[in-house]
Amino acid sequence: MAKREKFSRQKTINEDDDITYINERNRRFNEKIGRFYDKYTREIKENFER
Repeated sequence: MAKREKFSRQKTINEDDDITYINERNRRFNEKIGRFYDKYTREIKENFER
């Protein structure tokens, strides 16, 4: 039981994804906001990266 309380697994960060954040807090914010707005901003982002 004592081992289980000390153990915590960190989520893996995909190294192949674009880096759109400046720190960990901003990364989490971008993920949350992306869940809702990505479907609207996908085309704009693709045109911008050309």
